[in-house]
This record gives sequence, structure tokens and C-alpha cells, in this order.
Amino acid sequence: MVSSCEGATARLELVSSQGSSSAAQHHHGHRLQNIGVSGSGSGSGIRSLSRSRQLQHPQVQFVEQFVSDVVDFSSQYGNNSNISYTAYNIAGNPSKFPDYGDFPQAFVMDETILKIFKYLDIRSLCRVSQVNRHFNNISRDCLLYRSLNLKPYWHCIDASVLNNLTSKCQYLQRLDLSWCGNYDMISSDNFIAFLQSSGDSLTHLRLNCCKFVNDAVIEKISSICKNLKELKLRNCTTISNNGFTLLENLENLEILDLYRTMIETDKLCAILRKNTRLKHLNLAGMHDCLNMDEVASEIAASCPNLESIDCWKAQTLTVNGLRALTNCSNLREVDFGWCTGIGPLGDSLRVFLGSCKKLEKVFLTSFRGLTDRDLEPLLFCRNLQQLDLVGARFLSPEFCIKLLCYLQLQMIDLSFCDGISDSKINEWRKLYPHSSRRDGYEFYLQQTIP
Repeated sequence: MVSSCEGATARLELVSSQGSSSAAQHHHGHRLQNIGVSGSGSGSGIRSLSRSRQLQHPQVQFVEQFVSDVVDFSSQYGNNSNISYTAYNIAGNPSKFPDYGDFPQAFVMDETILKIFKYLDIRSLCRVSQVNRHFNNISRDCLLYRSLNLKPYWHCIDASVLNNLTSKCQYLQRLDLSWCGNYDMISSDNFIAFLQSSGDSLTHLRLNCCKFVNDAVIEKISSICKNLKELKLRNCTTISNNGFTLLENLENLEILDLYRTMIETDKLCAILRKNTRLKHLNLAGMHDCLNMDEVASEIAASCPNLESIDCWKAQTLTVNGLRALTNCSNLREVDFGWCTGIGPLGDSLRVFLGSCKKLEKVFLTSFRGLTDRDLEPLLFCRNLQQLDLVGARFLSPEFCIKLLCYLQLQMIDLSFCDGISDSKINEWRKLYPHSSRRDGYEFYLQQTIP
């Protein structure tokens, strides 16, 4: 028996509740021990499971089907009716299991356990590795560590955990270290060492709010992670403009999150020119030195297939930038909330909405001068699901009824809309019984249709 998980990975054990993992183990164990197979080795016992049970538990269905395939394969080696081929024989310590030479018990057991382990998160995997030495060896398989989400354990992830994971992450493709490593628990050198050993296959990397991310880390990311499709650097304020310059070496980005970073206009535009397949861009909460109109023009020229853009509180975005984005006709989600620099809209918003008929989510918080005419093109956005019109003072009840009737909206936020009276709200409640009202510090209405 293994008394504790090797190295500091055992620290993850402390963040979980004993009940959740033990209940899951009991559940899986109970399922496996009740999969009966006839003595002929034909697998008929597994096939006799009710279809309703399989539909209710797709993961159990997968395991049962795999065991059935094992039994079918083993049947060609003999038909000893005195032997009962149960899942316990295959996935546990067998009391009776034949040795058929080229189909050894260990192979069946290891492959079955490995497939089951693929359904476990990192916390459960660390805990199951402490069951016995055999499980510990299987839990080290690199195929189990292709995707790591360490964000839920941010408070206990330190350099020793990274060191322990290094040997297991040779095929690592997705890594989320958001919020990890603060209070000097992980240094930039610690992460660079991990990246040099396990980062060459990374396609998705999230480092939101990680204080160890600096120019040196960005340099290693740009030189090692050439296949990156997703990079999230939210609130990584220690990256200088010189550090952002290094990101020009990445050319396969599809998702880029630079929320509240200090990147400057020319560096961002250079990154956009190199990543023409960019689909999702977050530039919310950016500083006033970033010229959003110039960035919008670069997006229109270099990233015409952009699907979502977040410009929340981008004070330098004006109607000129809004007009430039009309070239991105594949946009599905836009957030222009609190972009107070836009000023009088003229026809700019109307033209933009008319050019982007695939829109699914539109956030126009604090566009106080919005009128029915500005929003008329939304009636042709048949896929629209969410619409935020907080603070729009001049919307008419008649136009809101059109939005509710013509579109299959899941959420429409009409908070602080002066033209929408309580009597109209009560009337809509009768017409749309699924509507809801929430009262906060001030009047707040959210019209919801599931």
C-alpha cells in the first residue's frame, strides 16, 4: 500500500471533502461488481442490461461496453463453464481467472482502470493514487494529464506541485493556472522550468491573475508554445510593453484575453496582424492610452472572422471604431457596455447591427441615447439570445414587445429604462408568464424567456 501521494501533489488531497470522492468510488465499485457475465464468455450478461439504464448513465455504458468487448475477445481462448467472467475478475483482484498466455490478466486490468481514470479530475486522481501501489503506477500515465485545471486549488498550488507534475505532463495540451502562485508560492523561474519540460504541446494556456507572469515568462511562452490557440492573461499587470512584443511570435491564436493589461496600441496591432484566425478577443477595462479606434480598424483588416469582442469600459472607442467593426460580419457576441466615448450614435450602431446578423449576445449597457430606430436591425438577428439595454431612456414599450415576439430571447435586461412603466411590466407578465423581476438597490427588471 502507498501511504501518501508522492511529492507535494498529495497537498491536493487536503482541498477535497472525503465524502465526495469516497461516494464516487463506492458508486463506481458498486456498478462494476454488479456487471454479470455468463460462464460461456459470450458477454450475453452485459448485453442484457436494460436500455434505459444505459441511457441514464453514459459513462457506465462506456465501461460496460468495454468489459463486454474484453469478454468477447477472451472467449476465443476457451469456454470453461466453471469460470464466471465478472467485472470483478477483470478489474479487481481475481479469485479465479485463467492464464491464456497472450491475453494476460494484467493487460485487461490496467487498460480498464486507465480508461476509468480518464474520467477523474486531478483531485480524484491524486486520491486514487493512494489506494495501492498498482493504482499509483497507473495514475502516473501521461495520457491522464493532457488537460489540467488547477484553478480550483489555487490556494495550495506551489512550486513543489509543479515539480511533481512535470514528469507526468509530457502530453499536456490544456493548462489553467489562473489565480495560482500568488504570495510567492510560484516564481517565474518555477513556471519557466515547468514550461521548458512540459510546454511544447500546449494549445490552451490560462494564466489569469498570476503575479509570476512577467516578461521572462512571456518570452518562454512565445518560444516554446508555438501551437497555442488560446492565451488568457487577465490582470497580468507586470508584463511590460517589451514583453507583449514577444507575443508577435505566436501565429495560431484563436482566443486572446488581455483584460486590464498594459499593452499599447502598436504592439496589440502587431499581434493581430500575425494572428489572422483570431475568433475571440477580450479588451475590456483597458487603459486610456490604448487607441480602440485604431485597434478596431486593425481587427477589421486582419481578423475579419472574429466571433466575439469585449470592449467593456473602453473609453477610447468612438463611432469610427464601431463603423470599422462592421467588416466583421461573423460576430456572435459584442460588449460595448459603458463605452462612454462613443457619444452620439448617428447611424453607426444601426449600420453595425445591420451588418452582423449572426449576433447572439449584445451588451449595450449605459447607451442612454438609444432609440427604437437604432435597434431595429436586431429584429433580423434570428439567433439573438441575450440583450442588455440597461439605462436606455428612450425605448418604447411597443418596440420591446416586438423584440419579445419576433426573437427567441433568453434574457433581456431593461433596468433603468425610463420609458418602461410598471403597468407595462405587469402586462408583459401576463403575456409572458416566464418573465421575472428582481429588485436590487434601485429598480431592476430582467425579462427572461427560457
